[in-house]
Amino acid sequence: MGDARVEKRNDVFLVYSVGSENGTLTVTNGKSGLIVTRGCFCGSVEELLSASEKKHDERIQREYQLLIEVAKSRILGATMTENIEQAIADAIMKGAE
Repeated sequence: MGDARVEKRNDVFLVYSVGSENGTLTVTNGKSGLIVTRGCFCGSVEELLSASEKKHDERIQREYQLLIEVAKSRILGATMTENIEQAIADAIMKGAE
């Protein structure tokens, strides 16, 4: 079994026409953090950004940085919001007991 944890729509983020080869960037929620794939690359956010620094010019590096920030917001932001909503619901239910 793989490391990706895609249980709902917000657990995956896709962007097309990315990088110097205009490929697809995929970011998924994983059991040990976010998983990034782009072409034959598969690894963590940190590994992608490090590889990009070695291979690409500043414009492409910045593109990856910005897209990763959006992916984090979409994936982790949704998770945090859902956790907060669940905590509020739990508190309301506990107070009603």
